[in-house]
Amino acid sequence: MYTANSIAYIKFKYLGHMPDQHLSDDDDDVLREVSNMFVRTNVLCRKFSRCSINVKIRMFKSHCLCLYGTGLWRCYKIGTMNNLKSAYNRCLVIFFGHSCVSNQCYTVIARSWFA
Repeated sequence: MYTANSIAYIKFKYLGHMPDQHLSDDDDDVLREVSNMFVRTNVLCRKFSRCSINVKIRMFKSHCLCLYGTGLWRCYKIGTMNNLKSAYNRCLVIFFGHSCVSNQCYTVIARSWFA
């Protein structure tokens, strides 16, 4: 008889996502995307801080709004999604500054979030 103890892994990382045993909790993926959004925003700030507003809008859309795999999120907490929304708003303030967030570029970028 084979009676060795086996260890069952509850969570694992697969292609950048963290599915759990029951595929019922996507909070880890959402929080990972929040941290990635800040990383990408900081990289853009370092490299493109002196560019025009049109270039910044294009770079922000292409780098910070690439939310691949969000269609797979189905079970997450409301607070986790609120963290993602507030991270998006903070990234706007970090990259564009306070004056732009209250002006027209906020609406342009906000439209691209849902488009």
